[in-house]
Amino acid sequence: MKKKFYILMCLASLVLMVTACGGKEKIKEKLRAATEAVKERKEAAASEKGSDPEMDKQGDRPDSGAFVDPSLTPAQRKALDKENPWFARDFRMEMKSQQMGGTMNVVIQKAGNVVYYHFWNNGGDVEALLVIGEEEIKNYRISTKGKVAQLQQTLKQDYYTVFSNTIGDVHGIIYKEDEDREQNQSETAMIESEVQKSIDVNDERWNGFDCEKITRTTVMNNRVSEGVKALEGLFGFNLDLENSMKSMEHMEITDNIWIEKNSGAVVRRETQSVGAMAQSMMNMAKQPSVSLLTFSPDPSLIPTSLEGYKLVK
Repeated sequence: MKKKFYILMCLASLVLMVTACGGKEKIKEKLRAATEAVKERKEAAASEKGSDPEMDKQGDRPDSGAFVDPSLTPAQRKALDKENPWFARDFRMEMKSQQMGGTMNVVIQKAGNVVYYHFWNNGGDVEALLVIGEEEIKNYRISTKGKVAQLQQTLKQDYYTVFSNTIGDVHGIIYKEDEDREQNQSETAMIESEVQKSIDVNDERWNGFDCEKITRTTVMNNRVSEGVKALEGLFGFNLDLENSMKSMEHMEITDNIWIEKNSGAVVRRETQSVGAMAQSMMNMAKQPSVSLLTFSPDPSLIPTSLEGYKLVK
């Protein structure tokens, strides 16, 4: 695909060079004609559907695939509250985190101004402390056995951002609003996509947690754009892009998210897919499975400061 894209870009560059130099008026005319033909076809298709092509470009019409969030439920409001997130309270979370076919054991606990973070699998383990100050947060890698602490980073961002980037987003335990996966629909895009999205919300008890289960389904049907086909015809090249698109023609991704109602924490996530490309995307998804979440943790289970640790560079 990269090779074909490179060939196509070279051809387009060649045309621009020729036209810039004032030569080959026939090629310029053909290119203009191809562009106009593509534009006319798009406008005709939009007219048949009773829509405005200018609005289509912005994704504003209802059937353009743009997703409109329903009214937020109480659990979603808690999950999206950046001013008072669940992980700003003292808590302890134990879970298994799965991504790219691997599984990791994870313990996270906050006590006062310290967040303890421990993850391990057969390949080894890592322990860390986030020490929250008034103007900065220091990230230390520690060894509780050796009583050694090594400073990794000094961070100036707010606590929500630091926790999200360092721990939360890594394991998928923070709820995010739906990300737009739609392709660029401009006249120069190589791929045109028809996207359908749906969302379903149900109450469900899972592993002892009173949850709200959110199911997001995204269906994409992709094809080579009319603009690319016109360029193929214009220059007499057959790049066979349609064959290269086979693995991307139809994609379905279903994202199941369980939000613990009382806190807004994501306690489980499961992603399913249909289509080769969707399967590759699914392998990258963070899929946590929380076994314990308490907001009355025993502080003696973790170090609550760097007292007694030898600081090393």
